[in-house]
Amino acid sequence: MQLSFVLLLCLSVLQTVLGADFVGELDLGRALTAHDVGRTDIHILEVISTGTHQPVKKRAHLKPDGTFKFKDLAPGTYIISASSIDYNLVPYKARVDVTPDDEIKAYYIPPGQKWADSDKLNLTLPMKVYPQSKAPLKEYIKRRSPGLLESGPIATIINNPLYLAGVIIMITVALLPKIMEFMDPEGIAEIKNNAKLEKRQTQSASSIEVTKKLEKVGSTVSKESSPAQEQTPVSASATSSQTTKKTKKRKN
Repeated sequence: MQLSFVLLLCLSVLQTVLGADFVGELDLGRALTAHDVGRTDIHILEVISTGTHQPVKKRAHLKPDGTFKFKDLAPGTYIISASSIDYNLVPYKARVDVTPDDEIKAYYIPPGQKWADSDKLNLTLPMKVYPQSKAPLKEYIKRRSPGLLESGPIATIINNPLYLAGVIIMITVALLPKIMEFMDPEGIAEIKNNAKLEKRQTQSASSIEVTKKLEKVGSTVSKESSPAQEQTPVSASATSSQTTKKTKKRKN
């Protein structure tokens, strides 16, 4: 009986001395590499202590699967900070409270807010650290203006398959005669001669049609003028007969 009591007392004292373990995970959506581990920093800092020990300040050791652990945390309040050279990590900072019963609670600290006021946004345990969804990568160099291939009419043509196909067809049609002339000069010369002959034939045919139309117009004009000439002497004879009749009446 006394032995069991001593064992329980030793276990409680040992648990109090060792403290609680905080477990987290870095999730980049892929397997971690040595490059990722070397450019990522996750550390913990004790801000409120309930004992006489020195404030804790540790850096996490990332395993290949992305997990990390802070061991033997005494009761108190801690701040966990996660930073990376390549990624914008969330949560950037988190508050961790360890109770005397080794119960761990984690809270998210929004940017610009004091850690003392961040006790409302609970974090699930084990805590996951991951890149932001809107801007996962950090941009150290920003171009003031995009290039010709990223904005403007040229970018519109390149990024639109329909426009790009139309431009390629136009260029091909424009360069095809030159290419054929370079590859088959005799064939191109024959095509040009045929085109010239067709042009001459069309010109001669059009000139023939014009002459025919002019002949038709001339014939119609001559036909219209001939009846007028025939009617003119008749009217003259009629007037002469009328004058002779008038002179006879005067003599009588």
